[in-house]
Amino acid sequence: MGKIMEEDVLGVLREYLIANDYVVLSCNGVQGQYYYEIPGGRKFPDIIAVKNNVLLIGEGKIKALDLFKNKGNISDYDSILYLKKNLSVLQQFVSVIERRLQMLNILSQGSLTVQFVFCANSFTSVINNIEKDILLYEVDVHKRVVNVLKGKK
Repeated sequence: MGKIMEEDVLGVLREYLIANDYVVLSCNGVQGQYYYEIPGGRKFPDIIAVKNNVLLIGEGKIKALDLFKNKGNISDYDSILYLKKNLSVLQQFVSVIERRLQMLNILSQGSLTVQFVFCANSFTSVINNIEKDILLYEVDVHKRVVNVLKGKK
């Protein structure tokens, strides 16, 4: 196998989510149709999936450290914290997802509970910098294995 790309990491995560009965709306490095407003622009999350009315929203990188690097106006980590802490932005984003899921007959009534997530090949160097309520998917692309962790901050 050649150089690992972000799409490889997200591809293994997508397989894992589907195998675990998630409906995956987005799980790739390509900007999709779902976005939320951040200061200075829009953010298109890499990961959007739902199961049992739990909505996963998150970002994926090859190296977890890259989640903290600014690309443009805000890092991927900070963009998720922004969404998490700005209830009106979060509610607007989730309502778009809810409408889409209702159109697909995946969600009837009721609201979604949001779970913020990150995925990368290893979180060892940054796990203490990630909030405890954020779910971490540690992906081994070569073995096609996903381990589920939580932040420790």
